Amino acid sequence: MVAQGYRLIGVYVSNETANEDTVGYAAVTPDLRIFDRDEIAARVVEVDTAEGKKGSFTFDTSYVDPLDMKVGAGQHAPKMHVFPARALQLVHMDGIADGSLFRENVRYTLGNTAVNKSIRNALVDKSGHASFILGHNGIIILCSSAIKSEDGQLTIKEYSVVNGAQSLTSLYNDKAKLSEDLRVLVRVVEVQDERLARAITENSNNQNAIKPRDLRSNHAIQLRLQKEMNDASGDYF
Repeated sequence: MVAQGYRLIGVYVSNETANEDTVGYAAVTPDLRIFDRDEIAARVVEVDTAEGKKGSFTFDTSYVDPLDMKVGAGQHAPKMHVFPARALQLVHMDGIADGSLFRENVRYTLGNTAVNKSIRNALVDKSGHASFILGHNGIIILCSSAIKSEDGQLTIKEYSVVNGAQSLTSLYNDKAKLSEDLRVLVRVVEVQDERLARAITENSNNQNAIKPRDLRSNHAIQLRLQKEMNDASGDYF
């Protein structure tokens, strides 16, 4: 590879902060790169950091009694709340505009699909809004907790959408066409087990063919690499 124009560069990694001696040595040793504590902190990406999780959001469920069920046995078994949510409420969830709500949704980047087009067409005819829920697969929201109040509210915390990104994005982009009659079936799942959360994400995304690489395509590392390549000079992508 050296014969092809590559050159060998040494990298010294340390968890200490560089001092004057370090800077001086690096200046006279051009083939050595020093990664100190500050450099590492500036470049590191926490692989296990939860992505796409938002603070809290409150649904008005006074018009319906959500179906509540415990999935499995044990004190920490996941709980699921199923109800028809108003589209006018859903579009106010944080992170739809910039896509950060869907970081764990493997289909988020599928683009302008037939599903998106059919949703936009359905929004045009308001007479069909009441029956929209009958032809839609619904949305899955994972959260750390879901608290019901006596006045008909359901508050979720640390939530993310793992299935339904295309639908929510379409509804958000055409929110001027929404009405009180348009509702979407929502499954809110309280889950603390990250392994189970990942299994729910992968198993619920099976409407269109996906490849194993899609399951990590929206990870922070991949997004960072994409940004770095976009910023780089030359014909790279």
